[in-house]
Amino acid sequence: MIERKYLVPFDFTPVTLAALHYALRLSIQADASVDILHLVKKENDIPDAQLELADQLAKMDLSGEDKIKAVVQQGDIFKDLDEYAKANNNQLIVMGTHGMKGMQKLLGSNALKVITSSSIPFIVVQESWPSTSLNKIVVPFDLTKKSIQILGAAADLARQFQCEIHLLGGEQTDEFLIKKSRSNIAYSSKFLKAEGVRYKVKLLPRKRNFQTEVERYAEEVNADMIAVGYYAVSMLPFMDNFTQNLLTNKNKLPILVVNAEALTRMKTSFDFSG
Repeated sequence: MIERKYLVPFDFTPVTLAALHYALRLSIQADASVDILHLVKKENDIPDAQLELADQLAKMDLSGEDKIKAVVQQGDIFKDLDEYAKANNNQLIVMGTHGMKGMQKLLGSNALKVITSSSIPFIVVQESWPSTSLNKIVVPFDLTKKSIQILGAAADLARQFQCEIHLLGGEQTDEFLIKKSRSNIAYSSKFLKAEGVRYKVKLLPRKRNFQTEVERYAEEVNADMIAVGYYAVSMLPFMDNFTQNLLTNKNKLPILVVNAEALTRMKTSFDFSG
C-alpha cells in the first residue's frame, strides 16, 4: 500500500496557516502524513526560519505529530516546490490563496503560475472554508478532453473519503457540440465506474456565466469541493478567468486543480487526450 503524503508550502501568513489546518484535518481522515515546507531566499536565513517554524508549530494543537515533518530549505516556489514534492513522494499539495483586486496571489505570487509549474494535484484553500468533510465533489467540464484530466485526482479523493462526484457540463444546441459533450460524459462515466466511484451527471442551462452556474450548483447540492483541470489558454495564466475566479469562489470551497497540460505530456494511465 502506498503511503499517502501531503505537502503544505508555508510562509507564516494566515492563509498558509489555514491551508496547514485543512491539510492536517484531511490527513487524519485519510491516514496521511504531512510535510510542511518553508522556502527561504538565502541559505543563511535557514536557522532563524527553523526557529520561527518550530515556535509556530509548538503553539498549535497538533495531533499525530509523528506524521508531521517540518522542513526549511533555500529555494524558489516556482521550481523547488514541485522538485521537493517529487523527491519526497508527495501526492497532493495543499496551499492557500487570497484575492486582491481580482488577482489571486499565493505566497506573494500568482497561484496558477505555481500550479502550471507542477504535475502534482493541488488543493487550493482560502483563509476560511465551510467544512473539512468531503461528501460531494463538483467537477465541471467543457468540450475538451483536457478538462476531464482532473478526474484521476478527484476519483482518488472520492475513494479515500467515500464521496460522490457530480460531473457538471453545459447544455448544447449544436449537434456537433452535443456529440463532443456526450463523448466526455461517456469517457468520464466509464472511468468512474471502473474506479468504483459514485457519480451523477448534470447539464446546466446556458443562462448565465458558466462559472456562476457552477458555484450556484455547488451551493445548491452542498458540495464540499470543486475540481478543475487547468490548462492555460494563453502564455499568461491569469488570463484564464474561469479557474482563476474559482480559486476565490464566494462560497469559499476548496478547489482541487491539476495542470492538465502536464498530465497530457506525462501520458498517465488516465489520459483522455488521444
